[in-house]
Amino acid sequence: MPLHSGTRTRLLARVVVASVAASLVVSTMQLPGVKRNVAQAAGVATVDSYASFNGTSQYFSAAHNSAFDFTGNITFSAWIRPSSTCFSAGRYCTMMGKEESWLFAIAAGEFQYAFMNTGGSWAFRSTGVTAIPGQWQHVSYATNKQSNIITLFVNGKQLFTETSSTNVPNPSKASTWALRIGSRAVNDTQIFAGDIDEVRVYNTVRATEALAQADMNTWGPANNTGLVL
Repeated sequence: MPLHSGTRTRLLARVVVASVAASLVVSTMQLPGVKRNVAQAAGVATVDSYASFNGTSQYFSAAHNSAFDFTGNITFSAWIRPSSTCFSAGRYCTMMGKEESWLFAIAAGEFQYAFMNTGGSWAFRSTGVTAIPGQWQHVSYATNKQSNIITLFVNGKQLFTETSSTNVPNPSKASTWALRIGSRAVNDTQIFAGDIDEVRVYNTVRATEALAQADMNTWGPANNTGLVL
């Protein structure tokens, strides 16, 4: 299912934290990639920017913390601009994840996700929704573990939903791997190629178009309720 293109007007590469893990994130989150300054948001002193990843060695990393396990509900959202590399056959570009727990990625151009069950079994799951290479687009996965429902929004529109206790196990497995933006922690593989901005992760279910659009169109957090980072 193709998605409609959107316009990216405000780009920001900063870590937003709203939990007891804030000090850990600030002290361990690293950006080996390039920080590109773009137009400044009206009335904001901070210069807007975004993180660029080369697809081979650049990513954010934060040491394990139980606050990042998200064995229950999770909503992940971000602005992304994947390069054509992420559309190659057999190529996985990880947007964000915690190995052996949860992953959100682009696989050969398709938005996919994975949650490991408590038995240690998992696999990438198809959404049938194709990203657009070289264009900014906003992606949001809202996951209700109690109901085993995952919903995908792209550019503020719901394009996919699924109810499956296999694909959306309750609970997911907790892990001791590092948190990553832009790659999988195991062997530093499946690295994102392109640009990522305005990453938010909630431990609540933001499964409406209105909430997805609020995150999409707000500079900084749209709502601190349940915002972990």
